[in-house]
Amino acid sequence: MISMMVLIVQACDNNVIRYEPLGQNAKVLAFGDSITLGYGVGAQESYPYVLSELSGWQVINAGIVGEMAETANNRIDAAMVQHQPKLVLIELGGNDFLNNVEDSAVKENLRRIIRRVKRHNAIPVLIAIPALSSSMTVTTNIEDSPIYADLAREEEINVVPDVFSMLLRTPRYKKDLVHPNGEGYRVLGEAIYLQLHGMGLVH
Repeated sequence: MISMMVLIVQACDNNVIRYEPLGQNAKVLAFGDSITLGYGVGAQESYPYVLSELSGWQVINAGIVGEMAETANNRIDAAMVQHQPKLVLIELGGNDFLNNVEDSAVKENLRRIIRRVKRHNAIPVLIAIPALSSSMTVTTNIEDSPIYADLAREEEINVVPDVFSMLLRTPRYKKDLVHPNGEGYRVLGEAIYLQLHGMGLVH
């Protein structure tokens, strides 16, 4: 099991931007790819569902299998208008890395999404992803791509670090090389909740 103390310490880092708590039933958009969707498990095992249970928020699952940061730019504005969330969790980049998109291009596409979220007066939070590769093996050293921490600093937003990378380093939490299993999705949702609590977003 994840060391909860490690996650709490990360969430309370001095570099974390703190916000006023979101109210009960606040709308939150989970925007991403198959990891957000909950690929391989039922809807009630996905991380957005786990987060909604823990927080009392309305967490809208806007995950699409195979989604890339570039194509996600084409739907973020419509999703913001439709749902009008106060908080947007951005989990993207994994499919870009798997398709050998340059890190610099992934970073700029994520930056566009972040800025569009800000224009709709919502809080963007990045979920860091490792630089996935089709040549990954069970022995590959899996760490967050540095573009997420760089973007968080440059755009003055928060990032949830190392949680997804940790899942992929831990066989008991994985369905395959790049997707969590049911237990892994629950751990992901719980860990994101703790990080958001450290940002002040949770009562």
